[in-house]
Amino acid sequence: MRNTRECGLLLMSYLEKTSSEQITINTLEAQLGITAAMANAILERATYEYRSKGANHPRTARGTAFYNEIIAAIRETLAPEGYEPKTINNVELAINEEKNVAIWFVRGNQDVGREEGYPESLRKRGQFTRGLFGVHQREDVRTLALFDELEQLRPTPKIEQRIWALLVHIEETEIGLKVQLEFAVPVSSNKSGVLNYFKPRILLSDMEFGQTIIEDKSPEFTNDIDFDVVPSTGN
Repeated sequence: MRNTRECGLLLMSYLEKTSSEQITINTLEAQLGITAAMANAILERATYEYRSKGANHPRTARGTAFYNEIIAAIRETLAPEGYEPKTINNVELAINEEKNVAIWFVRGNQDVGREEGYPESLRKRGQFTRGLFGVHQREDVRTLALFDELEQLRPTPKIEQRIWALLVHIEETEIGLKVQLEFAVPVSSNKSGVLNYFKPRILLSDMEFGQTIIEDKSPEFTNDIDFDVVPSTGN
């Protein structure tokens, strides 16, 4: 059993360490080769596709469009920085061999981008994905985090590169969308497979967008089109 003084010192040490680990955007560029402008461009592309789906689209259209576009946007935006696309058993990645890092997209809860929060993946991840990233199962992450035990208990990832998740949370508001985002390393999941602890975390500023975009995709006709009318000869 730890006495009150020991627990107090551990808590102070943890809080100081946590504060230092809310890494700045400069570290994002240094470690991953990604600037804030790149991150914004990626989200703008994906969010445009999300907003272009209206009430007459299937309910899943927005989420599917967002996912497809953000994967493409990550790969195309980061290609000049040495990132290449890679798919491992349907896990979509952008990998930089020189920096020994990989970027993976995942939707998160309302704590994404919040310094005091504990972000989680919006949905559970499969056993293969969790094993690939080297995450382990832990329920009481907030208690273990005080003693920094999660990293010590973490299994060896099955991929050489260090995985950085681009965590995104989308909230629909009265005036449009608010998008919260961060880059973070997944460490653990709960028994259901939901990723529930990330460390370190690089927090980015929220982004806001207007109402749904509905483009007019009706066909265009002009008077310049000629049709050859062939008279019927009958049968």
